[in-house]
Amino acid sequence: MQISPTPTGLQSKPMLAEQQAMVKANKPGNHDSDSGADPIAAALKQMHDAVANEELPADFLKLLDEIDMKIADKKASH
Repeated sequence: MQISPTPTGLQSKPMLAEQQAMVKANKPGNHDSDSGADPIAAALKQMHDAVANEELPADFLKLLDEIDMKIADKKASH
């Protein structure tokens, strides 16, 4: 957990994935094979990869299954 300064003092607050990607991208030696890579581009790539690798929520998968069933029912009735 990272500590973030607040007007009332220090408050414990988790960093967002975007912030973690930016911090990681700006550390020396964290660039891909191109040592002159743009740190913003590297952070964006890391953020994209992190989001792309997340699992889909069960509710979303259930919704997709329901949509597939409705489409299959419509095709069967025509």
